Amino acid sequence: MFSCPIPNYTCEPILAVKQRRPVLFWEALFRGQRSADESWVEVDRKLFEYLASNAAPDKWKRKTIAVNLSTDSVMGIPSDVVKVAASNWKLCLEWTEDFASNADLHNAAERFLEWRKEHGVLISVDDVGAGMDGMLRTTLTQPDVLKIDGNFLKLAMSSIENREILQHMISHFSMKKMTVVAEHIETSRHLSFARAIGCNAWQGFWSRESRFGYL
Repeated sequence: MFSCPIPNYTCEPILAVKQRRPVLFWEALFRGQRSADESWVEVDRKLFEYLASNAAPDKWKRKTIAVNLSTDSVMGIPSDVVKVAASNWKLCLEWTEDFASNADLHNAAERFLEWRKEHGVLISVDDVGAGMDGMLRTTLTQPDVLKIDGNFLKLAMSSIENREILQHMISHFSMKKMTVVAEHIETSRHLSFARAIGCNAWQGFWSRESRFGYL
């Protein structure tokens, strides 16, 4: 992993497929200790309290950081905290897959849309292809960034029909000006496939190879 300006977090780069200087933004991943009675909602709330209380260091002021939020976390973080955090950092809010009711998904989508309109954050939908609600989260928010689940991508590598379905999806979302990210890229073969089917960004273990050391 790469260094991160947020305590107890590391950052993983989201890389453009074609650009010469490839980092589009950085995903903050929690690597701290979590007590047995501490929920992920509490972890996410503490993260936003930190972002609201601390301005981004100078070298990070122009870099976008993506932070993961479950549906419960979206509903549990006060909007005024998000407002201040978004004034301190360039944020992309990444909505993750979880088990949520249809009503909760709609309510969370409304908050995401409000935060994008009022505070200028980007919206990312994570884990598309991993479960039932990926398409709903996408249609509800029309995100700036769409992340294709790694297992879904690898299934498409082994089936022509799956590849055609995924390629059609990617073409559709790209026409809507979404950045389509292939997740869990672990080999050059994975990256070549992601490029061939139209993904314009990627992330995963392959980014940790020595040729990306300058990041």
